[in-house]
Amino acid sequence: MREELLRIELAGADCAELVSHGLDVAIGGKVMAGRAKTVMEIMSGFDLRYTLHLPYEMNLLEPGAEAVNEAVFVSGLEFAKMAGIDLIVYHAGVVETRNGRAGPTAPTDELFEREARLMRRLAGTAEDVLICMENGPFYGNDVYSSGIDAESMVRFCEAVGMPNFKLTFDVGHYFLRAKGDADELLRAVATVLPRLGHLHLHDNCGIPLPMENRDYNHRLACGAADLHLPLGWGRIPARDVLAALSGYEGTIILEIEKRFEDRYAPSLELARGWLGERDAARSGIR
Repeated sequence: MREELLRIELAGADCAELVSHGLDVAIGGKVMAGRAKTVMEIMSGFDLRYTLHLPYEMNLLEPGAEAVNEAVFVSGLEFAKMAGIDLIVYHAGVVETRNGRAGPTAPTDELFEREARLMRRLAGTAEDVLICMENGPFYGNDVYSSGIDAESMVRFCEAVGMPNFKLTFDVGHYFLRAKGDADELLRAVATVLPRLGHLHLHDNCGIPLPMENRDYNHRLACGAADLHLPLGWGRIPARDVLAALSGYEGTIILEIEKRFEDRYAPSLELARGWLGERDAARSGIR
């Protein structure tokens, strides 16, 4: 952890997003006080602000495991408060559907309301922590999720209706959902912008093949799926995305695969340059 945070700081970042399932600070829905203290001591050794990503596979709508996943969420929120982290990210719940129904019984509108009620309750206990729901990469016609598209994300955020609940827009995930359609991606950015609290930016080729049974090396060779490439290595129009973020002042996290850590600094430089172009254009300085 120290080595990775040092690489991030030396690359020129001013924020690092921690991943809770890589810290081992909570087990079985309980924060391990000694482990949490150790992690916080490491965090304090760097001049970085921190955000926290809850476990990637945590699914608040997982049939039969709702209570377990809620406990995981609550323990992550508890650690965030302990560590002074003011923003947490979670992936929108997802359920396979049959003819518009989730599993054998639950209709999708019931799932929507169930998740919204849960998030209202959790946000009510979050105090000064901002909770942001993130869209995932592979949502097909046989899947329900409140993060399935930009319109649904905004509708869900409005249904939760809490000041400390906003959206995390993952640009790479949405580009895969859009099957590499840059115009659709930019329309989605404009749609979520009023509710945007956090942004994940990385590159891919817009080829939405999950390839769960293939390793990263093969997916990389094919240019397929969620690759988390350095900026400029794929087909995402990141420059246009950043230009479209008029008025957005939240954090932008570059989610770059660790094997490309030598590209942390160049990707940061690119992103900051493009943001500078946006601000210059907005100010009439070009």
